[in-house]
Amino acid sequence: TISTGIGGVLVVDGKTVSGKHGFGGEIANIIIDRNREKINYLNVGAVENECSGTAIKRKAEAAIPEKDFPHTGIVFECAEDGDERAQAIVEGMEKDLGQLFATIACVCDPDIFILGGGMMKSADKFLPGVVANFKEMSHTAVHDTPFVIAGLDEPGIIGAAMLPVSQGK
Repeated sequence: TISTGIGGVLVVDGKTVSGKHGFGGEIANIIIDRNREKINYLNVGAVENECSGTAIKRKAEAAIPEKDFPHTGIVFECAEDGDERAQAIVEGMEKDLGQLFATIACVCDPDIFILGGGMMKSADKFLPGVVANFKEMSHTAVHDTPFVIAGLDEPGIIGAAMLPVSQGK
């Protein structure tokens, strides 16, 4: 999911894979660039601190102080309207998310990427750029991996509810 934060889950044969320590799918802390600033408890350059809705809003408020950003969609609107500062933020996010998905594809070669979360309301404004960057940074063998927007409104709640079922409990 891409919303106020970034989350993920790996599903293999219909079961979630959480790993030895329970951190499987914790993609929020994957480092996309160590030359970024320290924001919080996550690693420097963690994808959540660079690409989540919270991160995009933070960057927009710093770069475009004369504008209010009650939600992240305004950043995409500004970019679409030609604001170069907003365009740079969106292009950076597209590159960083493309790198994230290319990294995931290298590790587990998924059948599909299913994307949910609040930022998917603006997916038409950034997902094509994410996919283009994914293809630029990944092996050609995985270029046909589909990116699909989840049809369910509350992926976190549904995922949490499904966890005991997927673990055989």
